[in-house]
Amino acid sequence: MLKTIDVKTEGIGETVKELRKIKPDLAKRLPREMRQAAKPLVADARRLIPEQAPLSNWQTPTGGWIERGRDRSWNSKTVRSGVRIVTNTGARKGANQIQLLALQEKDPVGAIFENAGRNRAGNIKSSNAGDRFIAALNAKKQSPRFLWPAVEQNLRNLDRDLQKVINSWTKELERTLSRY
Repeated sequence: MLKTIDVKTEGIGETVKELRKIKPDLAKRLPREMRQAAKPLVADARRLIPEQAPLSNWQTPTGGWIERGRDRSWNSKTVRSGVRIVTNTGARKGANQIQLLALQEKDPVGAIFENAGRNRAGNIKSSNAGDRFIAALNAKKQSPRFLWPAVEQNLRNLDRDLQKVINSWTKELERTLSRY
C-alpha cells in the first residue's frame, strides 16, 4: 500500500479557487513555487538511488530486460531523471481538497525498484520468478527504497517551506480582494 501524508491546511482550496478567478496569472505561479520548495526532496530522492543495478542481472551491456518491446534494464541516470514533483491544484470532485504536490517516479524501472515488494515479501526458493525477484530486492533493501525515505528526511523543512508559500499566496489574495 502506498504511504501518503495528509496535511490539513484550512482554506487552501478556497484560496486557490478564488485566486484563479481574480488573478489567473498569479495562480499559474503557485505550482512553480511549490515545486521550488520541494527541490531538496527531489535531490534527496535522487541521491538515494544506487548507481549500480540493485540486482546483478538487471544491468547488462546489451540490455538485460526487454518487456513489451521496451528496455527495462537498470540505468541510474534514467531512474534519477524520472523522480519528479507533480503539482495539481485542482479540487477533487465532491471534496473541497486539493493535492498540493506529489513525489513520483515516472521511469518504469525506477517505479519497479521503489514499489516491488510492498504487498508481499517474496520467496527466494519459490518457483515463481516474481517472488524470487522481490525476495532478492528486499534482501538488499525493503520497499519503499528511495521516495518515502526522502520524504521522511525532508518532511519538517518541506512543511515549513510549503506553509510559507501558502501564506504568501493567501496574503496576495487578501490584498487583491481588498481592492474590490
